[in-house]
Amino acid sequence: MSAIQEPKNTIILNEVSLEILNKAGITIQKTPRELPPLGEDKILYDGALHYIYAPSGVGKSYISAFIASRTGKKVLYFDLETNPKGFHNYCDKLDDVTITGATDEMTLISSLTNHKFDFKDYVLIFDSFSMFMDDAAANNNATDTSRIVKAIHKLSIDQNTTIIVIDHATELVSTDDTILNFKIEGNKSGKKKPVEVMFKLSPMRIGDPLSGGILKVEKSRVDGLRIGQEFYINSYKRTIDAKGVKVEPPK
Repeated sequence: MSAIQEPKNTIILNEVSLEILNKAGITIQKTPRELPPLGEDKILYDGALHYIYAPSGVGKSYISAFIASRTGKKVLYFDLETNPKGFHNYCDKLDDVTITGATDEMTLISSLTNHKFDFKDYVLIFDSFSMFMDDAAANNNATDTSRIVKAIHKLSIDQNTTIIVIDHATELVSTDDTILNFKIEGNKSGKKKPVEVMFKLSPMRIGDPLSGGILKVEKSRVDGLRIGQEFYINSYKRTIDAKGVKVEPPK
């Protein structure tokens, strides 16, 4: 009998390589995504998921539609909150902006993903994130919010689609009701992690949202944007007549 014996429960390690791991279904080949800037403004990036948040009345819907219309792509605006008629009239004057609703907000993202529509020539806008939540408490849960944003991000990746998600913010106001500062409504970390670009939108002039807005970059995973960078957006032209105030895109 040999003096040298194999130890019991010996684990034989298989040879490993990336090719072997791929064949075993453990890993997949990752190709870096190219996210080039769109249009002359270079605010939105092709195939990226963008997130814009601001308090009510700052002009999130108008500015989102305006910057999307300047990318050279068609715009499909999912108006899940039912904006007023004035907003619809404004979008009619923009290039290739179509407003629609959804039969079921809770299944909208999965339906768009599963049907494999060709949206590469579109910018999709979802207004707003809160309409995807089951209840208000879930908006404060990082797991719940991240799950929804990841599903939207998957849609942008699978179909190479440029997407804007609009969200609300919690206002902090002074005694004269002007906006001093604000933060995103609900759990910020759950919403911020999956996106390529996050913007904080402030009014260009305090107390006058129709003057336009300032988009400040809070997160960037694209080469052309840096954190803290600001874009001044003049998306409005107001005229006043006997019928009231009319809001139109600038000439």
